Amino acid sequence: MVVLTDSQPNSPIKSHQTWSQAGSSRVGPSSPRSPQFVGVVRSPDVGGSQPPPPAYVPGPGGPLLPGPPQKPRQSVARRFFTAFAVAWIIVLAFNFVVRTTFDYADSYEWDNNPLERDGKVLTCDTHWSTSDAPQDFVQPLDMASQMTFPTYPVYNVTESFDLPANAPLHYLIARGSLLGGAAIIRGVEGADPNLIKVDVTIWYSSRDALSRANVCKLQKPEGGMGIGIFTPRNRFEWGNKDMRDALRVQVTVSLPASRDSLLRLNGFETNLPNFRHKFERLGDRVQIDHLSVQASNGNIESDSLYFSQGSVKTSNGRISGQYNATESLLLQTSNGAVDVDVGLTNDDTHRASILEIQSSNGRIEPRISLLTTHDQRPQPKGGHFSTSNAIADVSLHNSFEGSFVLQTSNGRAEVDEAYVSDPTGRGLRRDVEYIKRGNTHREGTIVWTKYGRHESPEMGKADIRTTNGGAILRLH
Repeated sequence: MVVLTDSQPNSPIKSHQTWSQAGSSRVGPSSPRSPQFVGVVRSPDVGGSQPPPPAYVPGPGGPLLPGPPQKPRQSVARRFFTAFAVAWIIVLAFNFVVRTTFDYADSYEWDNNPLERDGKVLTCDTHWSTSDAPQDFVQPLDMASQMTFPTYPVYNVTESFDLPANAPLHYLIARGSLLGGAAIIRGVEGADPNLIKVDVTIWYSSRDALSRANVCKLQKPEGGMGIGIFTPRNRFEWGNKDMRDALRVQVTVSLPASRDSLLRLNGFETNLPNFRHKFERLGDRVQIDHLSVQASNGNIESDSLYFSQGSVKTSNGRISGQYNATESLLLQTSNGAVDVDVGLTNDDTHRASILEIQSSNGRIEPRISLLTTHDQRPQPKGGHFSTSNAIADVSLHNSFEGSFVLQTSNGRAEVDEAYVSDPTGRGLRRDVEYIKRGNTHREGTIVWTKYGRHESPEMGKADIRTTNGGAILRLH
């Protein structure tokens, strides 16, 4: 046994704490000896004592505390189908929002009414009397690409209007989405000479689409009379499978063309996007002072049309047929050819008749006749001809005198000179002089002379321009 003794108690606490051996007497307070602290350490061989428990030694790699519970891992197939289901729900929700928005637009933004500039509304037809039986669908003007409804039954309705023949202007307009068709302007023998009849036939496969159509009889402030066809301009077209909501329209204008009298119209105008135009059976029995034809995505053709001033324009379509003018004519298209017979009849010795033909991405092939109604024979004045990505091939009457310009960016500019005798019979000789003579650009003059002297004071000009094609002037 080992006894440790502290001989210097410094604190009151130490003076009241005593460690002693088991079974020994406690030192009383009356003992004259100073307080002592005694620590006893027993040896393991002392009888009656219990051995201390063994020290805890953790096993190798064992956690001191239990970890959080682990979820069982899902299989790859289950995770895939879960993600697919979530994505499909998102798609359905987006589709619902889009369709709700479109339905709202259809309900509140039809905007199928005429504008103020269209004219005063006299009547409008929006409630159509229809039949449940499908009608025989006739392709007007062979418009197979524009007038078909795949997989759906087709129905049609027709409304007729009468316009006074003596109105200062007659016009047709169309505006809206999912709308197109054909306009036929024809002469009718034996019709009422005081009326112009307009028939509007609409082909449809959806009654809802038909209910959105608005056909109106209009009047301009100056007295012009016209027909307007309107569908919603702001209608969303997404989701209209197979063009079920599309409307195809044929407008037939019947003009009273009598063999005994001439029908003279002051003005005739059309503004029909996505419509094809055809003028037929008019001949010289109908004369129009001012003609304006405006179309897009459709051809314009005429078997014979007479007018004083004319403007014929389209895009993504060709212009063909016969056109006769006395003052001016403009033929203009894009992405289409111009294949026409043009007659220019001049009845004013002090003013030339003007012909302008324009095309892009299409050929120009006009056959031009210059006529006059007075005794003095005028000299041909030439003209301005332009196209792009095609050949510009122009033949002028052999009596032409004046300057010429041939210009192309990628092709050959050439003048085809064939020997011809003097068309006037005065023994003149034609001289062609070049100012510039390059492969892609040529300029010069053409004159008829006698003994080197030029006698005619009037000179014309032929301006022929193209890109990516040849520019040819033929003098035959």
